[in-house]
Amino acid sequence: MAKTRADLRADVRAALFDTAAATWSDTVINDALNAALLDLSSVQREAAVSDVTVTDGTGTLPSDCLLLLRLVWLPTKTPLILWPFPDTPDPDSIGTPTHYTLRGSALVVWPKASGTVRVSYWRKATLLASDTATISMPEADVVERMAVHYAIAACKHMVGDPDWQQYDALYLRERASYADRRLRATQAAYGTMAAEYPYPPADSPWRWV
Repeated sequence: MAKTRADLRADVRAALFDTAAATWSDTVINDALNAALLDLSSVQREAAVSDVTVTDGTGTLPSDCLLLLRLVWLPTKTPLILWPFPDTPDPDSIGTPTHYTLRGSALVVWPKASGTVRVSYWRKATLLASDTATISMPEADVVERMAVHYAIAACKHMVGDPDWQQYDALYLRERASYADRRLRATQAAYGTMAAEYPYPPADSPWRWV
């Protein structure tokens, strides 16, 4: 059964022998649990696809976007290439987009056009916003355990308890194992995202950039 934020916090308190909240507040432990989820977002590799509406060259990325994998201009099925500068070479140019850049959460395509961009990306973890919230990540039971170990390490570190290193090392070992499993599990997802628009060539070392 999935554990709630309240359950996870109780597990942390039990390990810290602080069930009466004499040393660490609920807010401190809640923040530590969410910090673990943010850290694990970078290795969970949960793929998502969203169609972004672009008007006059500008659209808004999905709010849960962590890392872009692939962008395709749907009207012509043209893969978009990252323009590595914040300003496009000719902002008033109009035509079929070939490049994109990011301005905060805004997606800007160039040449300027209106249409739809299909965005493939890694999804950010959903944070625990209430005591009834549960973790919605792959291998949630494993993530629960890692989040508890992370929070214990963080709390012990705050008060100078040297045992924090033990829990930190445990968390890092679990994180590395989780990252490896997630990498293997998402090979199929990579292929699915590329199947419709098989570009760049399958043997390219930058196929998933």
